[in-house]
Amino acid sequence: MAQKEKKQVWINRVLAFLFGGLVVFAVMSLAVTVPVKSRNATLTKQIDEIQYGAARLLDEANAFILIGSYEKAKSSLESLFEKHPASLEAAEGTALYVEIEATLHESEMKWDAAVETVKTAWESTRAEEIRAEFEQKRVLMETTMSETLAKEWEKSEATVREEWEKL
Repeated sequence: MAQKEKKQVWINRVLAFLFGGLVVFAVMSLAVTVPVKSRNATLTKQIDEIQYGAARLLDEANAFILIGSYEKAKSSLESLFEKHPASLEAAEGTALYVEIEATLHESEMKWDAAVETVKTAWESTRAEEIRAEFEQKRVLMETTMSETLAKEWEKSEATVREEWEKL
């Protein structure tokens, strides 16, 4: 019996030792691998930005120009100049930036020249819309007023007749 108990104690100790070792291994693995993976992802992102960021920002600016979003294109180019000032893409972006500025200036000049005409046409159209709305409300009010007066007359006709007869 004692032999069997000793054997069981040794088996329990070995199992406890193995279990404890596994727990320590798991904790250490998590404590080390999670921060390392996080740092690795951050560094990968930074390397990607350094290698391809300038080209990506320039491509993004060109895409915005194609769809006519000049302000967004300027923003992309400004990010390019800030993050990658010495890149070849920044030099190309500078020329693109000048073109965007010229296009925006030209657009602003066209607007300044046309704003009074556009405003007058808009005011005329809007005034016509307001008049039409007012006319609909006036017709509705007159119809409602006629109906209301007819109902009130039905209620008050007898009283009014009595007062009239007293005169």
